[in-house]
Amino acid sequence: VLSAVLAFARHLRVPCATPKIKRFSTPKKKAAVRTYTREEMGRVLRAAYDVHKDFGLLVKFLAETGARRSEAINLPRSRVDLDAAMVKIWSESDEDEDYEVKSRDREVTLSDGLVTALRQSMAESTSPWVFPVRTNRMHTAGERYANWPKGSWARALRRANALAGPGTRPMTGWPHRLRHTDPSMFLAAKPDLFALARVLGHSHSRVTELYAHLLPDHLATTRNVVTFEDVPATT
Repeated sequence: VLSAVLAFARHLRVPCATPKIKRFSTPKKKAAVRTYTREEMGRVLRAAYDVHKDFGLLVKFLAETGARRSEAINLPRSRVDLDAAMVKIWSESDEDEDYEVKSRDREVTLSDGLVTALRQSMAESTSPWVFPVRTNRMHTAGERYANWPKGSWARALRRANALAGPGTRPMTGWPHRLRHTDPSMFLAAKPDLFALARVLGHSHSRVTELYAHLLPDHLATTRNVVTFEDVPATT
C-alpha cells in the first residue's frame, strides 16, 4: 500500500521520499476457481436481458469470449470483424485510444449467435463503441462506460436468483466469474490448454494451469505417450 501511495504521489509530481521498501514474502494459498454451471448461466443471461437487451448482450459477450469487463466496455467497433466472426483484443493503445488492456494482443472467435446479436446491435447505433451507454440521463448516450455498470449486474443476479426454484443455492459473484466460466465450458468441449491460453490472453502458463483440473481425464491422456524398448541382445 505504501509503495502504491508513493508511486501515485510521484505521478502527481508531489515531492516525496523514495525509500527502499522490502516486501515480506508470505505464502499465498490459491483460491479455488469458481464458475457458474450451464443452468446458472441460462438464468444469468435471461435475467441480464430482462434488465436491458444491451446489458444482456454485454454479459453474453463476456461469457462466450472470456474477455475482461474493461476489455468489453472499452471495445471500439474497429476491433470487431463480424464477417470473419472475430474480435481483436489489443495490448497497446493507439493514438486515438486511451485504454490499455492487461494482456497480450489476441484474436477471439465469435459464435454464430453472438455475431447475429452484435450485427443487429451495432446497426442500431452510430457510436464508435461496441457497448456504449444507452441511457441519456447525464447526456452520455453513445459514449463508452466510464466504469462497469455495477447496478445492472446486481439487478441481474437478483432476477437470476428469483428464476431459480426453491432450495436452489443463491448465485453470487462478480462478472469476473464469467471469465472463469468460459474456460470451464471451453475445456469440456475442446480439451486444449494451449488454445485456451491464446483465447484468454494469459501472459503466463501458470494462470492457464489453474483450469487444468477441468480437463476430462486430463492425466489419463498422457499414458503411453512416451515409451521405449531396449535394443535386442545380439549373439
